Amino acid sequence: MIKFKCPNCSHRIGAPDDYAGKKARCSKCKQPVRIPSGQQIAEAPDPDVIKFRCDKCNQKIAIAAIHVGKRVKCKKCENICVVTVAAVAPAPKAISDNMLDDTPLKLAEDYADGEDMFGGGTDLSVLAVGDAVEVERPALPEEPKEPLTDVRRVSLQNEPKPQRKLPWPIDILLYPASVSGILNIIFVVIGNIIAVFGGLLGFLASLLLTLYIYWYCCECIRDSAEGNLRAPNAFNKGFDLLEEFWQYLKVLATCVFFIGPAIIYYVYCGFTETEINRPLFIFMIVYGITFFPMGVLAMVLFDSLQALNPWLLIRSIISTLPQYIGLVILFYGLSIGYYLLIGMITIGAVAATAVTKPNIVETLLGMLMFKIVSGIGFLWLVITLCHLLGRFYYKYEEKLYWEV
Repeated sequence: MIKFKCPNCSHRIGAPDDYAGKKARCSKCKQPVRIPSGQQIAEAPDPDVIKFRCDKCNQKIAIAAIHVGKRVKCKKCENICVVTVAAVAPAPKAISDNMLDDTPLKLAEDYADGEDMFGGGTDLSVLAVGDAVEVERPALPEEPKEPLTDVRRVSLQNEPKPQRKLPWPIDILLYPASVSGILNIIFVVIGNIIAVFGGLLGFLASLLLTLYIYWYCCECIRDSAEGNLRAPNAFNKGFDLLEEFWQYLKVLATCVFFIGPAIIYYVYCGFTETEINRPLFIFMIVYGITFFPMGVLAMVLFDSLQALNPWLLIRSIISTLPQYIGLVILFYGLSIGYYLLIGMITIGAVAATAVTKPNIVETLLGMLMFKIVSGIGFLWLVITLCHLLGRFYYKYEEKLYWEV
């Protein structure tokens, strides 16, 4: 397996060995990258990463340079370590014929066990050439203690992501409750209502709004996949209409691929007045319910029809089976809960109308308010579901291993 970082956004990427030299697309920034060979990676230094060892169990630890001075927890023995500046022992160098100095060059392997190349008394008997060696830093003023950060959850490029301050069932439902999220929901709902009265232009405007909210939902999945807990600000990001249209078709194809068989079979039996084969119909429904969330998540992150690869989806579901079952239950539970709530509101409105007998103006205003409330509720639900998918990837990225 080849592991490297995207040259555009520094996102960690993994690819099979036989992909070396080929082009791929980064799942985070969507920019094309060329997959290097293992030799190229070995020769390329990484100045942004500090390597040091746990002072208790001698476990090697690598972490971003921006975390210097912070406390982390060793993933092996859970000892508390301080991230320190490290220097890498130089590799052996050959003596060229044109060297002016006749003094023999002392190579790294010439040092005896326990002898320090850096003059600080570091025991090199446990280190190989090229391993990280801790270097003493000048004393710094004491800083307030920071909360411990598990090194396994620290990004190589970003600061630790925010943690939930509310119980997770409540915090998940509040994901759209950012300024950008609320403005986008209101903008799309009001825009679609106005577009109803616009004829052909209104239809085109409604289509553009649909593509826009689809794009925003994809951004919510990607944003949640990075660990964020509130809907992102979309006003400072580019919106490519043609590219989003093609991606919209891919996600639509994903929906048809998983949900379509059951719907098509049901409609076919209705038109032809054929008795429904219950075992077959139930199998189609279970198939769609099981694979649809994982398929949408894969399609948004891959942006490729490779997301419909059955082996990829089956392997991903099996590797995260307990967690994925919880995701599916929550995903469809929220959807069913929304429609039950809308149904109760509809029944209550009909009952109130039968009692109060409003005039035509009051009826139209009531219908308009219901349209606005139900539209806001629906988009709130969709963005929340997108957060669930992205958060699932964020928490179980190592099990899914979808970098390429």
